Amino acid sequence: MAEMPTLFIVAESRYLSAGSASPLDVCSSLDVAVRTDLRHHFSGPLCASYWVHLCRCLDYGHDRIVGAIESALPAVATAMRNRFPPPTPLAVLSLGPGDGEVDVRLLERLRLLLDVSAYRCVDFSFELLEFAVRRIRTSGAAAGLPITAVCADFGEMDSWPPPGGEASLWLLTGYTLGNLNERLLLANLARRMQPGDCLLLDAHLHPFGRLGRDFSEDERRVLVRGYDNPTTNRFAFGPVETVTTASPEHVTFVQTVGRLLTTVPGGVNVVIGCEGLDARMRLTGQPVRHAYLDLCATTLYDFDALSEWLDASPLELLLASRHGETGVFLLQNRG
Repeated sequence: MAEMPTLFIVAESRYLSAGSASPLDVCSSLDVAVRTDLRHHFSGPLCASYWVHLCRCLDYGHDRIVGAIESALPAVATAMRNRFPPPTPLAVLSLGPGDGEVDVRLLERLRLLLDVSAYRCVDFSFELLEFAVRRIRTSGAAAGLPITAVCADFGEMDSWPPPGGEASLWLLTGYTLGNLNERLLLANLARRMQPGDCLLLDAHLHPFGRLGRDFSEDERRVLVRGYDNPTTNRFAFGPVETVTTASPEHVTFVQTVGRLLTTVPGGVNVVIGCEGLDARMRLTGQPVRHAYLDLCATTLYDFDALSEWLDASPLELLLASRHGETGVFLLQNRG
């Protein structure tokens, strides 16, 4: 079978939106380069490579995310088949394919039961977009499918190229939900998805309920587990290393927990920061000194509270399953 073409598109929002920053802006200001929502943590060869390496780190647990989604797939595939029985064409649209591992597994299994007609992916990092597409093509999981890869910001969905005429299964995996403003993200998705489109997402879970109290030290250790290791620290420090003369060995890493960033009841934020930053900007030579600097943040959720929150969102909750420390959810646009 002849291989279908791959189309790479850079959305206008990537460089013309109010929130976009030029490479000169990023390299000239640490405040622009380092954001807790991980906007620049995946961009450029260095940061993208750090993320791919982190996905292979057993301490981080990306393999457990992949396993959880595989465990949930039979129920997800049945629900999708009931809604889109072959020969109903269905596109798979991945938001942040990362290293491509999850999408390879999903495409291999979904194509056995559904009439998958196209694969599309969106990522702010062109490097990771290229890496994921290369891996998916090499695996054969998308053999015979047209691929469209869009370099764009999740917050600028209205400027993305229009979808094809078929229904879509949107993917939001790799704990991406926990890196963004959940309420705004779900609202943007509901506005962008076509009526009947489905969304498969995963979330990192904690075991402490709705948490209407302070954390004990033992609970804090459980929450930061997986984020307190050299590979994670190096990824968190990537944007600083890219734009300054500092390296991870020059600072001390700190993990804190709180509830300031998430919009979901029962959610807990883990923030990775560093102490003792003393360096210079690579581009300008300007001194950079911070006694403490927030590097990135993610959110862990209570399964029941997140399920209720998702069910009350603009999208309809179809399935919710717990697999160890990962929750997997299937939702549909109410239209």
